[in-house]
Amino acid sequence: MKEVRRSNAQKIGGSGEGILEYTLKFHGAVNRFVNDFGIDFICSLFSEKGFYTGHTFFAQCKGTENYDPLKNEFSLSVQTSTVRFWMKQRHLTFLFCVDIKTKKVYWVDPIEQLKDKMKKIADNQQTITIKVPQKNIFPDNSDNLFPDEMINCMRRFDEKLFSGYFVQVNKDIDIFSNSDYFSNDLVISDGVDCINIKYRNVNLIGFYWSYKKLHSDGSCLIQIIRHIKKAENDLTFNHQQILDLFYQGLNTKIEYGNRKYIKDFMDSYGQFIVDLGNSRIYLYPDEVKDLCKVIDIFMERYLKRIYKYQKLIGSLGFEPFNKDLKLFKLMTVDLSLWKLILLQTRNYASNDNFYEIGYKFSETTNENIIELLNKDGNTLFIIEGYKKLKHSNSEAIDVDVIWKYPEDYYNDNSTQIFFSVSETYEFIVKKILQSFKTNNKRIFRNKVDTKGMNFSKEAIRQLVFKSNYKLDLNNISDIKDLIQIILKLRDFLLSKNYLELDYIPYKDLCIYIEKRIFLNLTNYNEYSVNFFEIRKKKNNIIFENIEELSIKRANIKSNYYASILDYIASILAEFSDIFTTEDPVLQNLYKDLQKIINWYNEEKLINMLI
Repeated sequence: MKEVRRSNAQKIGGSGEGILEYTLKFHGAVNRFVNDFGIDFICSLFSEKGFYTGHTFFAQCKGTENYDPLKNEFSLSVQTSTVRFWMKQRHLTFLFCVDIKTKKVYWVDPIEQLKDKMKKIADNQQTITIKVPQKNIFPDNSDNLFPDEMINCMRRFDEKLFSGYFVQVNKDIDIFSNSDYFSNDLVISDGVDCINIKYRNVNLIGFYWSYKKLHSDGSCLIQIIRHIKKAENDLTFNHQQILDLFYQGLNTKIEYGNRKYIKDFMDSYGQFIVDLGNSRIYLYPDEVKDLCKVIDIFMERYLKRIYKYQKLIGSLGFEPFNKDLKLFKLMTVDLSLWKLILLQTRNYASNDNFYEIGYKFSETTNENIIELLNKDGNTLFIIEGYKKLKHSNSEAIDVDVIWKYPEDYYNDNSTQIFFSVSETYEFIVKKILQSFKTNNKRIFRNKVDTKGMNFSKEAIRQLVFKSNYKLDLNNISDIKDLIQIILKLRDFLLSKNYLELDYIPYKDLCIYIEKRIFLNLTNYNEYSVNFFEIRKKKNNIIFENIEELSIKRANIKSNYYASILDYIASILAEFSDIFTTEDPVLQNLYKDLQKIINWYNEEKLINMLI
């Protein structure tokens, strides 16, 4: 006959429970549960005079022989079914860890650790790890007061209980437990006009923006699996809402706080407030991570379609007009010059041999529209002038010259051979403006006399304001141009929160610039020398702060990088005669700046569309 033996784990568990029961009795009335379903004791606290304080809690005990003084905490494995059981009680359950060798008792409020593990509690995962800090030593006799922090934990639990938090949490647990993900793995079905992304808690169906009439407005629908189970509405967004809500903070960490749609984290509920314009939802951390991942994938592909279209029509850098991707501002001219352009094109409207054989202008009913045709009568470009008051002079008028996508002017069977935005701009400058002849240099304000001199390229630059929002390193002609770009990037970074940039290239550049300046300092006055020393010292402190944060793997605020760019710009400006744009080290800076410039240009475009 096989003898019944008590296991070592049972011995440790029994010893731990005995020590805990003995210790708890110094502080109140303790009752043991005969059948242990995740709670060993219930304890009601009494004051020194023997009166019930109104505080009652449950206790679950875990015995151990594995105390390690080199560690800061115990890691205890608890059944997820036990955790669910704790969250359905009307009193807080403390988890106690008892070292049976030293008879010391350690405690923790497990509920505080469950906020970020909500989804694991609800999944089919069998166990969950709870950390018990070794600093949380429970008093072993009546001479030591019951810990105030344990009282505070019970109060916080009661607040959640009476607010209905645990009712909601338990409903969510039941929903999670009985539901499947949309897909355990990331599944992307990308078509010509639409995309479907399924990942865990989130399903997104998106329609891309397109120049075609049928798909001229982008849109998307987002479903959260828990909301579907609760019969809550799906979330829908149009083109402008997609850009407005989802672009800001794209591909950044949640903790950076850059994403527009993610608001505060509610500690008492363990959920994020997600503000989606016309609706507000509350999501657990894992749900938010799933949502961000799906939105980032969608936005990257959504923007790619827009860039592909812009590249096709040659509009990169030209400003969209009135938030419309079928209208682009070519230039702004004075009303007098616009009238001259109209006069010139009307004179050639019936001529089959305009500036080059095969081109002619169409006779349009709208006096402010110019349409260029080829010899077959197909539209090559359409531009329209929109009048507005001058910013500098409210009594004068400017005209925005707008390129219009000529889709409406084509038959279904025609081939789209129209001029791109950039080609149209070049045509206007080279074929129209440079053909003007006038003796009157003040063409903006006076009646035009078409006799005399040709407009040079320099004169045209003075007459025409080209619409271009992009920063372009290829257009740098001197150090002043580089400084202006750096200052714009500085202001751009100041508007951000946190960044992930490699600071080493900027540090190396600063060292190089400082060496060049140091070798030439004797050629400068006292003010310049002092300016250099003060700015250099401040910049070194910035790098020290960044390096310290990098070692700690902490988030680095963008204003640190903005300060570095400000330093580079200021000393290049002060000592501009030392440097040239051909300097190979400065040209390496262009490569490092390009990432920020691309980000700057992209955000400029998005802001013009929302």
